[in-house]
Amino acid sequence: MEILRSFKLAHKPPKLVIETALTVTIVLVAFSSSNFRRSVVHNAELFMQFMIQDRKPALQSYLASIEAAILTNGSVPLTAKAMKDLGVTWGTRGGAGEKEVQNLSMFASAASPYDVHFERNHPAVK
Repeated sequence: MEILRSFKLAHKPPKLVIETALTVTIVLVAFSSSNFRRSVVHNAELFMQFMIQDRKPALQSYLASIEAAILTNGSVPLTAKAMKDLGVTWGTRGGAGEKEVQNLSMFASAASPYDVHFERNHPAVK
């Protein structure tokens, strides 16, 4: 029995070796996790930068087409008239220009000043 007990103790690893192995394992896991997180964040940033670079020309082209449409519509005389009529319509909310809107309403069967102006400026839309 004594031989068996001494044999078990002889093959038991020292406490210092176990603690050192455990500490090294914890440090390696923490370092690996931190490195992985940093790598994921870096890859996400790269993906977003490439996506922005890819979409930027399309967005600039789209905004340029909107600006061209605004300039084209702005140069049409009917647009200025429509904007004036819209200003009259919104002016009635505060009481200004009410007589002007009532004069317009005499020639139309629309229910609101907005409808009157819409019918005058967009006769094709009914």
